[in-house]
Amino acid sequence: MPTAFAYRPDAKLVHPLTKLQGLIRRFVVLDVILFIGLFLTLWFWLGLAFDYGMFKVAKADIAQQYTPIIRWVVLVLVGGLLVTLVVLRIRGMLNKDMSYSNLALVLEKRYPKVLGDRLITAIEMADEAKAAREGYSVDLVRNTVNEARERIDQVNVNSVFQWGKLTNKLIGIIGVSIIGLIVSYGLHAWSSGSFQLPVASKKLADVAGIWTERNLLMFNTPWPRRAYLEIVDFDDEGHSGELRVGKGAPIPPKISAKVYQWVVVDRKSYDGWRPMTVADLETFGCGFGTLLDGPGPGVTVDDYLKRNNDETASVAEKLEAAAADLNNTRKLRKLVVPASLAMTYNVISTRSRIDLPLNLDSNGTFSNDITGLSESVRFSIAAEDYVSQRKTITVVAPPTLIELYRDEYQPAYLHHAAPILTKEETEAIAQQNVLAVSNPLFALRGLRQARPNQAISITSDRSLFSVPLGTE
Repeated sequence: MPTAFAYRPDAKLVHPLTKLQGLIRRFVVLDVILFIGLFLTLWFWLGLAFDYGMFKVAKADIAQQYTPIIRWVVLVLVGGLLVTLVVLRIRGMLNKDMSYSNLALVLEKRYPKVLGDRLITAIEMADEAKAAREGYSVDLVRNTVNEARERIDQVNVNSVFQWGKLTNKLIGIIGVSIIGLIVSYGLHAWSSGSFQLPVASKKLADVAGIWTERNLLMFNTPWPRRAYLEIVDFDDEGHSGELRVGKGAPIPPKISAKVYQWVVVDRKSYDGWRPMTVADLETFGCGFGTLLDGPGPGVTVDDYLKRNNDETASVAEKLEAAAADLNNTRKLRKLVVPASLAMTYNVISTRSRIDLPLNLDSNGTFSNDITGLSESVRFSIAAEDYVSQRKTITVVAPPTLIELYRDEYQPAYLHHAAPILTKEETEAIAQQNVLAVSNPLFALRGLRQARPNQAISITSDRSLFSVPLGTE
């Protein structure tokens, strides 16, 4: 802030100093804006090269295959670094003394031959009475002020600043962006075999938008693939993503996958896309309306187009046009149908890797049997640059006996004495069976003594036990 003077310096001398104060603030703002722009430009292109490059080179999708904590940590670190650097730059510039005296020294250093210490003298000796008390000649002070007034018009305040620093930052932003564009367009032309500026620009805009969603907005938006598949007939009921098979089962587990050519965006899906269905046709103006001879809305477009008639030909033509529309690149896609799929599975205990091809069968699915499984494995299926979500096949050992028990019902007379009967009861029994008189245990006939939970030995390959005659 300007120094408080008992007598304000000459207005003509103060004017360039006040202007210099405003220019300094403006310079600081521009410098900070350009610094932020250069930082963000470098972050964008370097981050894009790493994230998208990892996917293209190693087929590794960071948003899908790794925990979001990694991206959160990177965002916090990079954002914190930017904020820290900006605060330090602003603090370093604004903490400088911007009094009239210091500003006058700045102009003196820039124009030593023109001002010759006259400006700083005129500012500091503005109070003539104080100057006289300190032993300075008032006439000499007045003469110095007049000379400073005459020479101040020769001073260009704008030349004090190193505007080249701002220009260099602006050139850096433009240069980095141009290099990024050239590399992006070049890679697009190399990978596609041709170059069309509108197509390449839309592809770059889509990639930039996805990178922003993934790394700034923290969405788990996956990178678009050239192919798409779904593993079918796999999950056990109640064990999502896992199939349980018995060890040594006579029928090996069969892994099947179905490839889709037409997909639409679905942010709730793990892959960000799902197979296009008949119900989606109207969304893209493919003339669903009154045509179609009976497919349900849930039928996939791939299955519907297999009918191969005039009706499907018309729909296919409209689909091709919709897929070629640059406005639909992130809504509707026509993908590659690979000739074969590759499954890779790892034995969980040893982490050994085994590759197994999946071949196209008569049902239009790719499948193969995994034979000789003795341990649990995790597997994924790859098609072009698409890699499915990993699933598990758990090998369950056959059931074994831990404990074996039996329930016995032995004849009652083995455990109970014959009852004492009255003369009348004895005569009544004798009338029914004459043997009752000679066998006092006749009264227990047909009765059983329950003996539950009798342990059976299972220490050998056979379990043997004996029972009394008449035991159930």
